[in-house]
Amino acid sequence: MTDPIPAGDPEAMRATARALLAQADGIGLAPEGAVAGLEALVLEGPAAMRLRMASGEVRRQAQQAAAELEAVAAALQADAARVEQMNEELRLAAVQAAATAAQSGQTAQAAAAQPARPDIVRDPPIASSPTAPPAAPDPPAPQP
Repeated sequence: MTDPIPAGDPEAMRATARALLAQADGIGLAPEGAVAGLEALVLEGPAAMRLRMASGEVRRQAQQAAAELEAVAAALQADAARVEQMNEELRLAAVQAAATAAQSGQTAQAAAAQPARPDIVRDPPIASSPTAPPAAPDPPAPQP
């Protein structure tokens, strides 16, 4: 029996999802140190407010990017489960096809192994070939 071609590699998909989650964590936490340091400073004036707003925007964008990566990782995990199910269905179909082929092979062998039954009359095969000359017509019956 030949192995069916898998629909994909669910373990590789799961590994990629874990890598994406790790990147999401890194992206989500990246601006925290800088933002915390900025918030610890005592700044005054209009530039201070713009700087705080910009740092808040950087934090929000990093969290959004991390959330998007987490969503992709979750979708990849779900797809890995579907691919795993498809691979199992393909494997079962291949096993069933092999069993069917083996069964029909056994049936053909059993039919060939059965002895000819004398009570069954079989007509001889008709020898008809496009290259064979046509049969001669029957001679006419004698006239009395």
